[in-house]
Amino acid sequence: MQVINVRPRAGTIGVFLIVAIALGLIAYFILGVGRPGPTDREYVRAKLHQAVGVPMALPVELPAGYSVPDYYYFLPDDDRMVPVGPDQEVAAAWAVNLEPSHPDLFEHDPPQAQLCVQLLDDPRKPCNVPVGSDPESPEAASGTRVERQVGPVLVVVHAMVDVPEMDEWETVDFTTDLNKVTWLY
Repeated sequence: MQVINVRPRAGTIGVFLIVAIALGLIAYFILGVGRPGPTDREYVRAKLHQAVGVPMALPVELPAGYSVPDYYYFLPDDDRMVPVGPDQEVAAAWAVNLEPSHPDLFEHDPPQAQLCVQLLDDPRKPCNVPVGSDPESPEAASGTRVERQVGPVLVVVHAMVDVPEMDEWETVDFTTDLNKVTWLY
């Protein structure tokens, strides 16, 4: 039996390494590998840095059956429109929508919910109705909701569908400290 000694041609390994690095970079930038996302604490900090005035309170742990929120938005405070910075506005309230993660797998589907956070002493009560609802609508103001005070803010969780109760939100602890939010990494 004859042993054939095969050696790569000069430069073949270098070409292989260049192709591997190029494919890795393409995956990184196109697929978003390594990009911060909704479960990344720095991603959420950056979103909340867009406006000042109201600290955002989030659940320490998400209730069972809910997906991680991926879009944080604020209601501009028209009464306190002062220049804060080039990339910041003043918020009257923060809001985030929470979707059921697998609604078809639960006997008691958790309702789609909207979490709204306002200053406790704000007489305008921007979270009295779900964000985007008509504030004059009696139906919007009478929907099922859970309210909780967290330091200087009032957290209001609105059911976005007609449900008699929101059991899954009754015992949730909220915090304004992102480092205590267990579903952020």
